[in-house]
Amino acid sequence: DDERWDDPVVAKECGFRAKDEAVFWLELDEVQQVFDCGWSCKLYDPEMWTTQRRAAAFPDQGGGCLNQTTWVANPQFFLDLPHKTPVQLTLTQNGTHAIGLCVVRQDRGDDGAAVEKVVDVKQDRVVGLTERFVKGPAVDMYLDDLDVGAYAIIPMTLSPVAGTGGAVAVSTRARTPHTLR
Repeated sequence: DDERWDDPVVAKECGFRAKDEAVFWLELDEVQQVFDCGWSCKLYDPEMWTTQRRAAAFPDQGGGCLNQTTWVANPQFFLDLPHKTPVQLTLTQNGTHAIGLCVVRQDRGDDGAAVEKVVDVKQDRVVGLTERFVKGPAVDMYLDDLDVGAYAIIPMTLSPVAGTGGAVAVSTRARTPHTLR
């Protein structure tokens, strides 16, 4: 019930709603006394961006990055873009492994068939690849103006690991929402 929430500018910037029971105000020095680190995430205006999330689980055996043959065991997600659009990808994990992303343009063929699992990555089909794997809770990738089409999103760990869970979030500004499966 802090009166600082009464400022409409502050309330809007923080997404404050009076009915939220778990919302409270802390000054920066109070935060620094309680927490030794913090993470931030970018929120996208839902009227301009469409976001979909899917759970991801790395296999108990195999996985890794494109430098290992076992990467084909990694989960794969398929993205269909109906319009050219910027795309924001976020991979999160429950563990502390070094993680990254690979995005590969897929060919649906003349019959428009659904894309299939990627088992061979051709360099000229890669539209996004993590330059530096991140050992932390999340890694982001922004791809400016991806063309209409089908793409495979492949979450990766730098080295094969014994299973870890997480999620992939995909945000686009397409006029017609994208499909993520």
